[in-house]
Amino acid sequence: MNTLRWDIGRAGRAWTGTESHERANRRPEKLEMVEGKLLLTDEDRRNLLGMLLENVGADQAVRLGDPKVWIDAAETLRPAWARRSFLGDRFNRWMLMLWCVNLVVIAGVVFIAVRRPELPPLSPSGEALLLCALVALGTSLAVNAFLKL
Repeated sequence: MNTLRWDIGRAGRAWTGTESHERANRRPEKLEMVEGKLLLTDEDRRNLLGMLLENVGADQAVRLGDPKVWIDAAETLRPAWARRSFLGDRFNRWMLMLWCVNLVVIAGVVFIAVRRPELPPLSPSGEALLLCALVALGTSLAVNAFLKL
């Protein structure tokens, strides 16, 4: 038998027309127990489990048994996630660019303040510039924490 592509969501769902026929053809004719296990083969057990999970949903499934078992099972997938390139993700590239722009703004404001100590007290526009620099600094720190650089 070919492997089905399961559509298991957080909430359970009913099957549509064609999908119903595909699933009906996969279901076992009868539930039998062989050597303490339901059904004869692992493939039949996986098909039955897939059908039940599509109908019940993942939110209900993870409430069965110890949640730590579900978390540990999901953790086995983490190495596959870790292999993805950081800069391969478009969102991460945009966040890194934003972080760099913020650093340039902060460096510019600090440079102006340090190189020109003879400047009079800040005007309203100077205060606005300083406020922008502080916002840029805060954003930069937040992005830095997000990116874990």
